[in-house]
Amino acid sequence: MIRNGELRDIFGNCAGAGILAGVLDNLTYRAREKDFRKAVRDWSKSQNDTTWEGGAINTMPYGKPGSCRDLLLVISLGRNEFDKRLHEAHDHCAVTCHGITKGVLFVTDFWDNEKFWDLRATTFEKLAKKYGLILAVAIWTGNSFALDKILP
Repeated sequence: MIRNGELRDIFGNCAGAGILAGVLDNLTYRAREKDFRKAVRDWSKSQNDTTWEGGAINTMPYGKPGSCRDLLLVISLGRNEFDKRLHEAHDHCAVTCHGITKGVLFVTDFWDNEKFWDLRATTFEKLAKKYGLILAVAIWTGNSFALDKILP
């Protein structure tokens, strides 16, 4: 299980680290019973519109659009969504909520490190320098999440 302290170590004083820890714990519990993709789909269906309205985080692609928050939770399933979700996260941080979103947690069962560093890292590095953006990834390993800070 991901502990709230681990996320606070990465995201510092950003509001919503506890919410992220709760989501990861919920997904872990569900994924151990089924599989990660089914767990994400079930979790996304269980979220009603009021869950995130006024909440401490923004979510992508699930949830309801709302005010910009300190943290963005991005959930990506498999190879096909990887680059699309990175692009959407970048647009959220650079355009929609520029200067407001301070941290992105990219939750996935597929991480292409080479593709990230070749194609997307430069744009996220610019956001890190300009706005202090922090990018972390939580990769589903089959039984739990491996959490890693990517930038800065």
